[in-house]
Amino acid sequence: MRKMIQALALAAVLCCTSAALHAQAPGSPGNTSPQKTGYVPREDLDETAAHKAAQHERIAHAEAGVITVYVVGVLGPAAMICLTILLCTLIRLCFAHGRKHCSAGQVAAAVLGIASIWAAPAVAGPTGYVPRDDLMEVVAMRDRQASWRPPMTGSYPDKFRCQKYLGPVRNQGNCGSCWNFSGTTAVEGAMAKAGVLPAGEYLSPQFSMDCWRNGGCRGDDPSRVAEVAMKRGLPTEIDYGEYRARAGRCRGEKPLYKISDWGFCDGGGVASADSIKAAMLEHGPISVCIAADGAFSNYRKGTVFRGSARGVNHAVVLVGWDDSLGEKGAWLLRNSWGEDWGDQGHCWIEYGSNRVGTAAFWCHCDGPAIVPWLWTWLWRGTIVVFVLVCVGGSLEAVFVLGVYVSRKRGA
Repeated sequence: MRKMIQALALAAVLCCTSAALHAQAPGSPGNTSPQKTGYVPREDLDETAAHKAAQHERIAHAEAGVITVYVVGVLGPAAMICLTILLCTLIRLCFAHGRKHCSAGQVAAAVLGIASIWAAPAVAGPTGYVPRDDLMEVVAMRDRQASWRPPMTGSYPDKFRCQKYLGPVRNQGNCGSCWNFSGTTAVEGAMAKAGVLPAGEYLSPQFSMDCWRNGGCRGDDPSRVAEVAMKRGLPTEIDYGEYRARAGRCRGEKPLYKISDWGFCDGGGVASADSIKAAMLEHGPISVCIAADGAFSNYRKGTVFRGSARGVNHAVVLVGWDDSLGEKGAWLLRNSWGEDWGDQGHCWIEYGSNRVGTAAFWCHCDGPAIVPWLWTWLWRGTIVVFVLVCVGGSLEAVFVLGVYVSRKRGA
């Protein structure tokens, strides 16, 4: 009997250990470990002790968001039930046949184990927003250079949605790359709204992981994606490749799609609801940041989330609103934790909850005047025409020369 109890206890320990080692983030595609690459600061950073301490604190906070998971996500409902049955069986065997086979401490440990499985609160899923050090300078610059600004006042519909411009909900996996998905999705929405992207094609987040300097899985700011999309451009997933939840070797330049402008809705703080609505109506999906705590991570379909967390650590996209939900209205938020999270990857969140709308920005694309694939074919066609003209001219010259020589010989 004692050996049986010891075997069951060992099985429970191994089961808990295995579940913890194979933990997945909410909706993560697999057991992908966070990329442990070194964060390289920008060359123009103010290298003061206070600045470096604040930067290290933000990075540590982002990394904590990468490795923390749901209790339910760690164990899974089936595993939780199995562990509970196993521990209950262990307690029952301790008092089998009217004899005490376990110590009081072992019984107490089993009871506490059952309680901890079901009572432990959820913690935040993978995040990755690390605000840029020059945020306020960038906000001021974009306010000067952007061609569009939200109106001071305006009337807006009670309900609106614009997720029709976007592809399927993505999954960042166990990587702090929410900044990448937030920025890329905002760019993608602006391009789709302008009719630039080919039908059924979406931008590649992996390009940003591989081909320009950023924080990768350790977190960064989504506005950097907008900067790259305007200066350099982003390729489609078909041209470049699918997301792999880690940085890799850049696979060279592909046809790149550019935006023509971008700007912040209302500075770098929490943008007003009216400024976000105006930007969404004009440009499409809006990149925003939020404080993603355990309560937010544990969102359930059919509810409207309301919270007061203030530690902004996650970047998402707003794709609509409904003024009839909640007390003052709610945003339709699109996450990057896969379609298994929330309502097919979305949730309703009340205006202002968890500082949603922080550092909100829009992107704009002028339209399909000349898209990358058309540039490519025009360039190739020009080369072909040039070669044909050269070859045709050469053949004509040879023919004329031959006629001239034959006439000379005949004379």
